[in-house]
Amino acid sequence: MWILGWLCNWLWLVPPAVLLFGLLLYPDGRLTGSRWRPLAGLVWVWTTICAVLAALGAGNYSGPAPYRNAVLPGPAGRFLEALLPYAFWAIFPILLVGAAISTVVRFHRARGVERSQLKWLECRILSAKAASRNS
Repeated sequence: MWILGWLCNWLWLVPPAVLLFGLLLYPDGRLTGSRWRPLAGLVWVWTTICAVLAALGAGNYSGPAPYRNAVLPGPAGRFLEALLPYAFWAIFPILLVGAAISTVVRFHRARGVERSQLKWLECRILSAKAASRNS
């Protein structure tokens, strides 16, 4: 059963990575332009670093690890577990703003169906923001 605990410690990283890549690639599955490749590369590097830190350090970003027997026990595991929140929270907001800017740039360049899809995305984001503000 230790494998389930270990997976639990680092699979939390999938939703933030999917969010970032979803914003970068929506709606046609391609980047807005070749200038956005470095940002996509940074998202890959960030995801990989956070996954490795979480998998080896057996930690997660929101508190103590559910499975305490780290792959790297002792000081190394504790160091990686302590480093993970900084690696996650220091970089994620920057990447999120970059991905959002990519979506805005795509909206301004889009025509027809693609522009309509981006309007629906904007509508959904604004309604989720309004719903969270009211609760």
